[in-house]
Amino acid sequence: MKKITTPAWWGLCLLLAGLFCYLPSCYKHDTVQQRTTPTEEFFKVPLSTSGTIKRIAAFIQEQHKQYGFVDQLIREDGYILWDKGDVHIGRMPNRSSIDTIVVLPLVRDHERQVNSLLACRVSGNQIEIFMHRGRLYNRYSFSGARGELTATTLTLELMYLQQKVFDDTDFRVNDPRLFGGPQQADGSKIVKIRSQEAMTGLHSWVTFPIERCYWLGHDGNQGQVVGVPPGGSVDYPYGEWICYTGVVHVLIADYQGGGGSSDPTVNPDPGGGGGGGTGQPGTYGWWRYEPCETPDPNGPGSPQEPGGDGPTEPCINGVRQIWHPLYSLFELDDITDEFTNPCILIARQKLPNNLLKTFAKELLVQSEPGEAWSFVFRENRSMLKPDGNPQMARSYPHSNPANKVWYIELNPIFWEQGTNPTATQALAGASIVHEFVHGFINIYKEKYNITALGDWSEHTAMLYNFIEAMANILANAYDIPTIEAKALALSGLDDVLQRHYFTGAPSGPILTDWNQFYDDFCINQYGISILAADNIMTEYITGQKGTRCF
Repeated sequence: MKKITTPAWWGLCLLLAGLFCYLPSCYKHDTVQQRTTPTEEFFKVPLSTSGTIKRIAAFIQEQHKQYGFVDQLIREDGYILWDKGDVHIGRMPNRSSIDTIVVLPLVRDHERQVNSLLACRVSGNQIEIFMHRGRLYNRYSFSGARGELTATTLTLELMYLQQKVFDDTDFRVNDPRLFGGPQQADGSKIVKIRSQEAMTGLHSWVTFPIERCYWLGHDGNQGQVVGVPPGGSVDYPYGEWICYTGVVHVLIADYQGGGGSSDPTVNPDPGGGGGGGTGQPGTYGWWRYEPCETPDPNGPGSPQEPGGDGPTEPCINGVRQIWHPLYSLFELDDITDEFTNPCILIARQKLPNNLLKTFAKELLVQSEPGEAWSFVFRENRSMLKPDGNPQMARSYPHSNPANKVWYIELNPIFWEQGTNPTATQALAGASIVHEFVHGFINIYKEKYNITALGDWSEHTAMLYNFIEAMANILANAYDIPTIEAKALALSGLDDVLQRHYFTGAPSGPILTDWNQFYDDFCINQYGISILAADNIMTEYITGQKGTRCF
């Protein structure tokens, strides 16, 4: 960092000022802190924000000085989150010019949902802006040509920004016209969005490029952009689509609780179409407030709106909750790493925090945020099984339940060259994931005051509910085939998968032979027998498969 120096004369001034403060006439005055106004807060742009977004902020500020719209914009649509904007290189169809496209989310004060967005184009010295409000989604077409903005692609765009702003990835959609795929009995459906770095099991998700396009009309009277109602005509100088292309991964999930993923059935080309917003050229700008409409009083079959039947959800404080985020059972408030073994460290690095947070949502989602829990990863080489042999891993809660801490311990002797020269990274990862699921099950039991799982053990619950989700994260993190990841997910469940034969041996029951019922279940549910899974597991222990530590 460059050292900042001050001229000598400036240092002298500071010295004299300090001396003067010792005179009797120099005393501290009580001051009243000046509170910033909402408008001042609106235009606070973080220093780290890109220069392009700063230009847009300055442009909007100049517009506000002339038309004074920010206070109402804050009340009705929210604050612009300048540091969460998306900056892309965009194009205009059938034209050769390349421009900068910026999408900025708006969030209302004391709320936790992106309800509107600004689409901005920066071309040389020219800046153009258009507002898209999620509460008016039903004014957009529900079908159309690829590349145009539809009700579905607008909703998807808002969810994408919600992921970027609040790290939400799972959503419940209440309008059956949005997206395709299976839906719940009440007509709702679960939509899951994953970015490339947060994918769990790419094979389970539809990956498609989505061309996000915004209709911009140019009005020369005020030098700003106004919208065109769907089906309306362009009655001022000219208008155009601006577009940029990105990649989105989406699964429309038939969520029934528990773990695993259903097959994706969303149309990989969601299409687009229609313009957004309304407006009269020369009378108002992009900022004019428009409330969501009252639900269709005539119910289904009454085409009040361009999309068909009107939504049944009421407007609450000016917002129609046509979609809302879903949350994991618990929030990973903090993850502490105390691993020192090099192989375990590498295995943990391939399970970064954001991937574990996504994995928690694969296990269960709910409508309200879960309690904050801390997870601690550490080593313990003194762990022993009941028969006196070393134990590979274990997990347990803090002695004070109020602390909300879950400990995961791995025994490093299983990943040391002197004791296990054929150790693999994926085996360490499988141990971490296994114990993470134990933590999930115990947090679930605590939340619902469950002391026992009936006839099930925690391993039985894993077998029936979470093998697919565990296999997905392992396959993605360690780049291994899905069938091998399923074998690793099944490891550690011997007390469930094997029969118990009480032979009277001093060490207690000896586990031999496979339980035929569970063997049939694994073949039908996961496409692998217990014996095949056990053989694959042995190959990872002996270093014949997977990335070896040494």
